[in-house]
Amino acid sequence: MKRIAVIAFAVIILAATGCGTDEEGAQVQPSGSGKATGSEKPNAKRIPVKLSVKKTTFHAGALAEGDNYTSVRVTVTNRTGKVLDINPLFFAITDTSGTRHEADALGADDREIDTTKLQPNEKATGTVTSSGTYTPSKVTFTKDGFGTAYVAEVG
Repeated sequence: MKRIAVIAFAVIILAATGCGTDEEGAQVQPSGSGKATGSEKPNAKRIPVKLSVKKTTFHAGALAEGDNYTSVRVTVTNRTGKVLDINPLFFAITDTSGTRHEADALGADDREIDTTKLQPNEKATGTVTSSGTYTPSKVTFTKDGFGTAYVAEVG
């Protein structure tokens, strides 16, 4: 019984500390529109979740308290063969000093990306917002909130 309790505790700790969401090993996608440029190598590994991230200004929504927020415009394209869940909480913004900011300002920007399910080859566009003002450098989308991390530079 003790062994089961220890294993359960270890699983909870690993889940709470974000095991598996480390973006260090994630391939960083370059900034851009997400459109094919012709420069992609024909045999290059296709990234299953394509992110395109651009700088944008914050547009206060109904839940905003002031204007101390940072927003980025993201487009997520589902290139997997399965349904992909999208949720603003699955994103984080890293600033130019390397500090990670969780997308904690739900409803603050009136153009927020919708919580939805993307079918294969579908895309969703909207903003991801966090508290505070800073210069965004890259955005991380974590599949299902705790799975594979996909990272894109802010263009």
